[in-house]
Order: sequence, then structure tokens, then C-alpha cells
Amino acid sequence: MLRTLAVAAFSVVFSATVFAHAEIRMSSPLDGVSLGDTPTGVRLTFTERPEPSLSEIKVSDGTGARYDTGRAVSAADDPLSISVTVRPLATGVYTVTWRIVSAVDGHATAGAYTFGVRASPTAAPIRLETAGFSAIEASARWIFACGLVLLLGAAAAHVAGFGGPRDLIVARVALMVSAAGLTLLAWAQLRTGATSPAALLTMAIGRALLWRAAALAIGGVALGLAYSSARLSEPRVHTGAMIVVGCAALAAMAFHVMAGHAAADPQPLLEGAVQWVHFAACGIWIGGLASLLLGLNRPSSFSATSARKFSTVAAGAIFIVLGTGGLRAIHEIAAWPDLINTAYGRVLLAKVSVFAIVAALGAFNRWRSVPMAATDPGLLKRTGRAELACATLALAAAALLGTLAPPAAARLVPGILVSGTDFGTTVRATFSAVSDQPGPNRFIVRIVDYDSKRPLHANRVALRFTSLDDPDLPPTSFPLTLDSDDAYVGTSANLSLDGRWMVTVGIEREGGSVDVPLAVSVRGRAQQVTVWPQPDGVVTYTVEIRNAGVLRFEVDPRRPGRTRLLVSCLDFILDERRISRIVVTIANTNSPERELTLQPLGLSRFAADVDLAAGANVVTAVAHTPDGIRMRAVVRIDVARP
Repeated sequence: MLRTLAVAAFSVVFSATVFAHAEIRMSSPLDGVSLGDTPTGVRLTFTERPEPSLSEIKVSDGTGARYDTGRAVSAADDPLSISVTVRPLATGVYTVTWRIVSAVDGHATAGAYTFGVRASPTAAPIRLETAGFSAIEASARWIFACGLVLLLGAAAAHVAGFGGPRDLIVARVALMVSAAGLTLLAWAQLRTGATSPAALLTMAIGRALLWRAAALAIGGVALGLAYSSARLSEPRVHTGAMIVVGCAALAAMAFHVMAGHAAADPQPLLEGAVQWVHFAACGIWIGGLASLLLGLNRPSSFSATSARKFSTVAAGAIFIVLGTGGLRAIHEIAAWPDLINTAYGRVLLAKVSVFAIVAALGAFNRWRSVPMAATDPGLLKRTGRAELACATLALAAAALLGTLAPPAAARLVPGILVSGTDFGTTVRATFSAVSDQPGPNRFIVRIVDYDSKRPLHANRVALRFTSLDDPDLPPTSFPLTLDSDDAYVGTSANLSLDGRWMVTVGIEREGGSVDVPLAVSVRGRAQQVTVWPQPDGVVTYTVEIRNAGVLRFEVDPRRPGRTRLLVSCLDFILDERRISRIVVTIANTNSPERELTLQPLGLSRFAADVDLAAGANVVTAVAHTPDGIRMRAVVRIDVARP
């Protein structure tokens, strides 16, 4: 049975394409586009921060001739992007091939796509490939996790009083296993990055290895102290040392978690905390079980007392493992079909299946084996060994999950889709964009007769882009071309900033011309908002904007109906920062997005009377400083129903 489960857990990985973690989000030029002129460079944006010194971007033509110049470098305005300059490109089709190493977890990813310059390439989506599945890395993660689980379990067993005289032996073996797993993991990441140990240690990947090693070293020193105090019969020192051993194991778990999937999440601290609690609960449960089994000998009152104590602790740990594991699974699985159609989903199903067996054995032990421990500890030992063996398989599945990309990481970047009519309601235009983020984009416009809904053909279709949040930004225009699918298409970077835009579709036909105005919102990078309710009813929302400063919103008070909103612009030490221009908008269930009339209260502080609706109210501020810095922040003000 156990052998079958092990084969199932591993085969689901090797039977499918294995994807690494740092998946591509955006490219400039976009894949499959036909550019009107040569680009000056290629820029790729990923879901995780790449390590530029270990990454490569190649640009070549059909003969294999290279056009990239120099090495890939990190983009100054976005740590998730790397770019490379290119020589002037003549008319033709070009292929971009890339291989990057994630600075978060050290995994390598490779892929390719094509674009054309005054030529139409064969449109193909970005192809995400693996740079080679590393069985060594998967094994290293498994060994390291097993060691940490045993180390924490031994410390918990001693402190909680359900361990035995062999706790120190378990802890010593666990520490050596953890060190071996960490060494193997370092070797695997050296191979992936194809770099030297000295160079690796200067990178985020190497620093994560050092933090884990430091935690193990502290645990080793504390374990040595525990051995010395045991020989000298100093129980307080011995217990204190084992507490430090447990804390060191918890720290190593935290560093390990934050060098994996959680670090690439939009809320890394929250997701990391959930995964860390999951890992720690596994250690107390599974590692504690190993210590308990080694302490059980012949029938004795010690065996019965220890078994009852462990059963109580394990019951709580199992519920924590189940709850946190469920939260992580929901977060990482984009849709139910991903459980079957992706390698990550199949491994997750295998892990859940094994966990169900482990939980069933644990329940049997609690209700059947533990009450018999005083007279017959043999049943508890036999079922406990089976539980421990299945738990080891579950840890193997968890280690494999650490080498696979969660399906949620592969979600496509949301696009833009809006439609509208001209003033006379004769034409309906539908505007779509590949991405709802600022930068290079591919636009598609379809026009139909308003009454008959039949496609219309125009002599000329052009887009005019006007920023609503940045009125000083000059409007720009971009002509589209008709493709074979009755759509007008084009690629440009006219949506250059996040915020509100008015995109006007200009349509010229034989009988005249019409304009179709369309309101478009371009999403920026997710921001961390700090909410501080004050005793006097004022609620403060603070947003720190990278390399710019802080925007602070104050609602006085936060309630449905008429209230007062204050907006302040500050520097990083919270001193006032002079503002030359600011636009603030609000949207809620009662009304669409609208601009607020602001009353200046100084050089950096503004006030407005607003009507808050019960539920969500979204406030957006775009401020400009005299030295040309643009600051944009979005906060959601949730108001309870009266």
C-alpha cells in the first residue's frame, strides 16, 4: 500500500511537463506583434524577481544571427523585469529566447516567442518551458523538511512532557538530516544557476541559504548545551536549551517558507505566515509522534501518560494542518480543473489522499491505541509507525509541490474590454487590450452598425488617448489596421501610466466621421495599505509609494452618508511634501467614478466633502510634485451598514 502511494506521488510529477515558478507576465515587444519600426530593446516581466546575473535574453533572426547586445540587466523601475538592448532590426521576424533564474527560490525557467518588424510573424503565445526538472532539488527539500519536522517534534516532545529519554538522540539525528538536506539544496541551486559558491552567496538565493544555515547552527549550539546539562543533571538548563532548539527549528522553517511560493505572493507576509504555521504544526504532530514512538517500551504508566499528552497535542495540530493547508490550496489552485490538468494539482491530490490516511490512523490511535497504551503499547507502536510512514510520503509530496508552479501563478494578466456608441447611436465600438497594465500593449477594435449589429468597414480607424488623471499629459493618437477578422488592430505604448484614460475611437467612413468615447482604467502595481482607526472616529489610510513618498487619506468619520475626506502628501519621514497638482476620484455602489472638488488646506493637504455608501468605496489620488514625481494611490474604504 505504502509503495503504491509513493509511486503515485512521484509519477504524477514526471508524467507531465513541469513548470518552474517565475512565469512570464508581460513582454515588450509583445508576442506575435508586427512592429512598425525597430525596438531599442526587449523587456520581460515575470511573476517573481529574476536574478539578472544568472539570466539571459537572446534575440535572433531566422538564420540564428544574434541582435542582442550586452547582458540582461534589471529594470530600474521594476524589480520583476529584466531587459536587454538590441541592434537596429531590419524587416523580418525575430525570436526572443530567454532563461531566467528566480531570485526568490533559485528555480530556472526558459521560454521563447516571436515578433515581427514590418512583417507578420506566426502568432504564437509565449511558450513557458522548464529548464530541466531537478530531482536533486526535490530530494533536498524533502530531506530538509523531514529534518526540521523531527527537530521541532523532539523539542516539543521534551517541553510538553510526552517524549522519552531518546529525545536528544532524535534531535541530533534531525539536525544532521536538516544539514544534509540544506547542503544538497545549495548544490542543486548552484547547478541551476551555473555559478560559483561565492557568487551565489551575494544573491538573494544564497542569502536565504545562509539564514537557514544560521538557524541550524543556533540549534546545534543549543543541542550541545542540552547534552551537557543532561549529563550534569540540570533539568532547567536542559529544558531551556530544548526550547531554543525548537525556536531554531521554527526560524529555519520561516526562512525556508519565505524562500518559496509565499515570497512571490502579493501578500508575502500573510501567505508566509499561513504556510509557516502549517509547517510548524506538521513538525509538532509528526516529529512529536517519532519521539513518542522511540520512548515507548514495555507497558508502563509513563507510556500511558505520554500517549495521552501527545494525543491531545496532536489533535490540535491536525486541525491546524488541515485549516492552513486548505487555505494554501485554495489560494494556489486557480480553478477546480487544475487539480486534474496540472502537475501541481495532481501532486496536491496525492498529498491530500495520503494526509487522509494519516488522519485516519491518528484518529484510530486516539480512540483505540492510546487507551490501551498502559497495558499494551504495541498497538500504538504499530499504528504509529504506519502513520509516520504515510506522513513521510506526505512530506515528499509537499517537497515536490515546492518545485512546481501553482496554477494560480499562471493566471493570465487581466485585459481591458469596454464598448460604447457615438453621440448619435449609429455605431457601436468594442475596444479590448491584452493587458490592463501600463506599457506596450496590443489593441483590438471592432465596429458594428448600432441597429443591425453587422460589422462595418471604415476608411480609417484611429485611437486617441487622453489621461484623465494627468491633465498636463498631451493626448496621443495611434492608427489601427484592418486584419482578416474584421477587427482593427495595433500595438503601441500609448497607455503609458496607470489610472483613468479616455480612449476615443475615431472612425472615418465615406459618409463622414464619428467618435466613440470610452472610459478605460489602467491598473498599477498592487500597493500595501495601512489602516489605522482612531478613538475619535477618524480612520487613516496610509500608502507608501516606492521611490516617491507617502499618500495619506483620512475619513472623518467613516460612516454612510456625507463625511469629510482629507488627503495629504508626505515624504518618507512623514514631513509635508509640496504638491503642484492633484486629482482625487471616488466610486461606490451608488455612483460611478467621479472627480472630487478639493479645497486646499496647505501645500500638501487637501479636503473634500464626499458621500460614502454602505459597502466598498474606492478612492484614488494622483498627485504631482514640482520636481516631476507622480504619486498614485488607491484605497478601499469599507463602510458598515447602519
